[in-house]
Amino acid sequence: MRYILTFLLAFSLAYAGDLEKIKQIKSKMDEGVEISKEDYQLMVEYGLCRPLSKNFYDDRDRGWFYGEECDHEKIEEFIRKREKSTENQQKKEKENRLDVTKADDRKYLSTLTAEEVRQLFGKVLDEASVKPTYENVKRVVTMIDFMRRRAVKFARVWQHVLAGEEDLDIRSKIPTTPRYRRTQLVLKEKKRVYLFTQEMKKNTAFFVFVSGNCPYCHKQMEDVHRIIATSGITVKVISKDFCPGEFPNCQVAPKMFARFSVHVTPTIVMVVKNKEGKAEFYPISRGLATYAEIVKLSTYFYEYSQDKQIKDY
Repeated sequence: MRYILTFLLAFSLAYAGDLEKIKQIKSKMDEGVEISKEDYQLMVEYGLCRPLSKNFYDDRDRGWFYGEECDHEKIEEFIRKREKSTENQQKKEKENRLDVTKADDRKYLSTLTAEEVRQLFGKVLDEASVKPTYENVKRVVTMIDFMRRRAVKFARVWQHVLAGEEDLDIRSKIPTTPRYRRTQLVLKEKKRVYLFTQEMKKNTAFFVFVSGNCPYCHKQMEDVHRIIATSGITVKVISKDFCPGEFPNCQVAPKMFARFSVHVTPTIVMVVKNKEGKAEFYPISRGLATYAEIVKLSTYFYEYSQDKQIKDY
């Protein structure tokens, strides 16, 4: 029996080698490269090409066009089937390698790949679910403990990496404690307030698209008046029908709605001059927005317009 298995293994290895050769030969033929006599003979052995009627180099009737004697569709089908067969064979070999009875042996588990550990755990868990004997459940618990220990080791190595690679430590970029989080939020808010009230008024303006009959637009005017009072940023109110008295700096310009593809009122669009002095437009809100939301989004897009960088954290 052992000799039979040895023979089958040797045959499968040789066969796999021939498959790779056939794939290489096909690639040469596709590129129009002349193949050797040995290569052609290999194709003949597998029934993919017809034998030459004369000596390889003396067949003047066809000269070097012996590639015409090969069935290219048959070659492609041969490669597809054999690759599938090889893949299935490798899968079976991996599955046969997995020994459920050794699932409680940590040394054995250490020899398996991550995929094999997952497959073995599935088998062990299924068996223990159907037959929850002491030994079967013990294998499940052992494997869980094995994976937990590996996870703990991974976490410890992670800490070693972060200790030696400061740039990879996310804790230096985002808050990981409540106090740190509060401090960071305060600092971010201070920066937003500075940008919105001091810097943005130099090269920023808002278009607020409204309708005189829109109740939400009347509500939005409370925040518009606050923006004007706190930031000094120029605000232009664009109405598609008429301008009530409480709409500041308002003009009726329905064509502007089409130009900016505005279909909802109120809509706020920010216009910013970038470093090259060109105007860039950013939609801040579609529908009623709070003052805080306007400040947060407008400062974000303002910073982006200046350096064209999206922050990682």
